[in-house]
Amino acid sequence: MTHRYTECCRFWMRRLQITLEDDLYEWVTKEIKELRFGSYTHAINYALKKLRDDIFKESGKRTS
Repeated sequence: MTHRYTECCRFWMRRLQITLEDDLYEWVTKEIKELRFGSYTHAINYALKKLRDDIFKESGKRTS
């Protein structure tokens, strides 16, 4: 099953395989079931963008 987030962003996304710790996997799965995220891809992209933005804010740099 392909999710909307993956469909709309597929043309500029790269496919890769990751491994998650059990507690993170369970939490992300729960958040997907509760519709906070549309897919694992959506959740991981959201988390990495948030982390990147936080790091840039701390260093005083811009993301673009």
